[in-house]
Amino acid sequence: MKQIKLSHSDNLVENAAITLAACAYPKISRKTDSYANALTEYMWRCAKSLGKIDDWPAWVKTRSKNSLQSRLRTGEIQLFEMVFVYRLLLSLHFSVTSRKTVERKGRTTFTVRLDEELDNFSISIPYQELDNNHVELIGTTHLDAKATLRATILKHRSAFSQGDKDPEDFYQNFLKRRFKPALRVMPFLAVVHDVIGLHKKRILERNMPISLHLIRNPEWAADIGTTTRQKVPFAMRLAESAAHPIDVDELILFES
Repeated sequence: MKQIKLSHSDNLVENAAITLAACAYPKISRKTDSYANALTEYMWRCAKSLGKIDDWPAWVKTRSKNSLQSRLRTGEIQLFEMVFVYRLLLSLHFSVTSRKTVERKGRTTFTVRLDEELDNFSISIPYQELDNNHVELIGTTHLDAKATLRATILKHRSAFSQGDKDPEDFYQNFLKRRFKPALRVMPFLAVVHDVIGLHKKRILERNMPISLHLIRNPEWAADIGTTTRQKVPFAMRLAESAAHPIDVDELILFES
């Protein structure tokens, strides 16, 4: 598979827009460009409404505001779903890691889980109280059912509003439309997922779509080429946990 490298610039908004668009539309197509342009256009319109600029660039004047809103809504849905694909792979990775630890050491000190809706993390650290008011970590050998990609996808399908859909149809569709494309932009998704976590409180307080909050606060994309490359080793471990190892040359990255 031919490697795709994206260009980045000194413009934070452009870098943030490209990153978010690649996450939402990882096949890197016209839809990716359209969404990146929509996010950039949104910022131009914000700048004018705040009095930071006197007029829009010529290309913005030719765009329909209704079309912009449609592209932003659709892109937000796509971005949200792909971030949840990343969280699903985190869930699988936690299960695989715990199972390997039990197989190697006989028990695991703690386990990390995501709920079925992929909303909340929980950490379990089994212990017992000792007579001297101390506690002893006892670990656990009890783990979930076999940790496989298929089992994890079906376990979390309600997070994608597909709880009533035929399981096999959902699984095959998920592999094709979500999982395989997501693998190639896993470093991007890892960065965006972490940024969302850092901004979660403000996003909830402002009741603003994730993508619009992140494009209005683009400082996280200042050195996006470096931050995404730093996520490559972990992205490859996630792919290995899913039994779909990926070579670094198959990843979509920014140019060095």
